[in-house]
Amino acid sequence: MFTPTLNKGEESVKPVRSLGILSLLEGQKTYAQRRAEMLEQVDALAPDERPIIASYMKRGSVVLAIMEHTTDIVEAQFGTPGGSGIFTDGEFYWRGDAAQYVETYGVSPGRDFIQHVHERNGEPPMLSQDEIADIDDYFVSMRRNG
Repeated sequence: MFTPTLNKGEESVKPVRSLGILSLLEGQKTYAQRRAEMLEQVDALAPDERPIIASYMKRGSVVLAIMEHTTDIVEAQFGTPGGSGIFTDGEFYWRGDAAQYVETYGVSPGRDFIQHVHERNGEPPMLSQDEIADIDDYFVSMRRNG
């Protein structure tokens, strides 16, 4: 069950956790400048974990829909419509192209997220529009507070 954890006036704010480079709120041009950082993460996730984690990420809820088509910054093997948009499961958030980096290159979203996915048996929750709006408020408050 989703419970907003912060209240600011009349708006509820639900903080969600980042997955590092897989969560960066950046457009393609800026994100491409992080290629060296992404290369350090290649093959950090076991091959048998890749399809489980990537499937979960692909089925998350869209919080910020950004219609920018992104191109793989490692080896240009894939493109992702809406790749710089943001998905969530109510606890974590990630870029629209994150699942492709997990699946294609074994970029790890981190132990906490992997454990979280396994605890949910690989099934992300179905979030309501109100829950998604509360999480969106978190991103708005982040922008306001720098």
